[in-house]
Amino acid sequence: GRDPKRLRQALQRFKGIGETGADIFCREAQEVWPWLRPYFDKRALSGAGRVRLPRDPGKLARLTKPDDLAHLAAALVRISRDTKLARKADT
Repeated sequence: GRDPKRLRQALQRFKGIGETGADIFCREAQEVWPWLRPYFDKRALSGAGRVRLPRDPGKLARLTKPDDLAHLAAALVRISRDTKLARKADT
C-alpha cells in the first residue's frame, strides 16, 4: 500500500539503512511519488523551526507547490545543519 510508515519500515530491512537513511529516501522520493507528500522528517522540521517557518508538515507544505516539496525539505535539512546558512535564510 501507499503508506509512508510501511515504506520506512521496509527500507530499514535493507542492511545499512536505518531511520536516517529511510528519511532521506522518503524526502527525495516525494518528488516522484506524490503519495508520499508532504514528507518532512524531524531534521527538515528542525530546519523549519530555525527560520521561523511552521513545524507542522501540512502548514509547511502549503508554503510551496507540491512539486517543490522535496526541494523545500532538502533546503530545510541544510539549514538545520548549518548555522551560517540558517542566519542567512532568516534575514
